[in-house]
Amino acid sequence: MSEITRRNLEKLEAKPEISSKTPEFQEQQIDQIEAKTKQTAELNQARQEAAKEAISVEQAKAVENLNTSSEQTDEDNANRHPVSSSLKKITFRKEIKHIRRNLSKADRIGSKIIHQPVIKSVSEVSAKTITRPSGLLGGGITAFLGTSAYLYLTKHIGLKYNYSIFLFLLVAGFIVGLIIEALVRLVRGKRTA
Repeated sequence: MSEITRRNLEKLEAKPEISSKTPEFQEQQIDQIEAKTKQTAELNQARQEAAKEAISVEQAKAVENLNTSSEQTDEDNANRHPVSSSLKKITFRKEIKHIRRNLSKADRIGSKIIHQPVIKSVSEVSAKTITRPSGLLGGGITAFLGTSAYLYLTKHIGLKYNYSIFLFLLVAGFIVGLIIEALVRLVRGKRTA
């Protein structure tokens, strides 16, 4: 007999109502106690095995989740479509609306005027062609130096000052600035290639 069974048997004999029973009843009690002890030992062993298996199953599930998530990410990347122009317009409208809420009333009105499609397209075209920094710099420098020299000459020689000279010098300097920018790009482009 196992030690647990002996202890349980001693407990049964210590109780007066059980000790007064017949020996057959006591044997039945011993058998039941042995069965419960055996069952408890088997249950504890099964729990330990289940705990070990659960840890390995959890690890396997974690690895499987990582694999499936990376596969899903690859599938998501493959299934993505480029952003359409209509989606861009909708997003732009929502963002502008959200930003305008935080502006003052005068700024909101200015924003509504500036972001009209006609004004916006004219502004973008002019930003790419007319308002070149090199052209503005060249035009500004040429207009300043040219009108300064022209003013000096008119004062000392006694000529009448013509205001259209400023516009002529501004346009000429703008063109010179664009030409210089184009030459610089050509030279840099050849160096990098």
